[in-house]
Amino acid sequence: MFNRRISPDVTRFCLQNNFGNDLSNAISLANSSFTGISGLTAELENDPETDEERIILHLNVSADFEDVVKSRKAFTRMWIDSVLPAVREKIVLLYHISN
Repeated sequence: MFNRRISPDVTRFCLQNNFGNDLSNAISLANSSFTGISGLTAELENDPETDEERIILHLNVSADFEDVVKSRKAFTRMWIDSVLPAVREKIVLLYHISN
């Protein structure tokens, strides 16, 4: 199991916007899509273009670039199939590759 940290602001945001199940879904999909996960951090950030709040899932992955790209595509397909567009705008996955 990898290290996982969810900020209190994310918890508050999920409760206020009813995103708790969607965040759990995103974490579960990331876990099933990517190999070599060493950590996941969920933070609340402001979108620099719209100034709206959104959750950023920072995923730390130890894998080859090509494998990470394939994993990202698999995650994205499942994420699109499982949540509404409005949710996809509010919960975003970023990956960080380390070797």
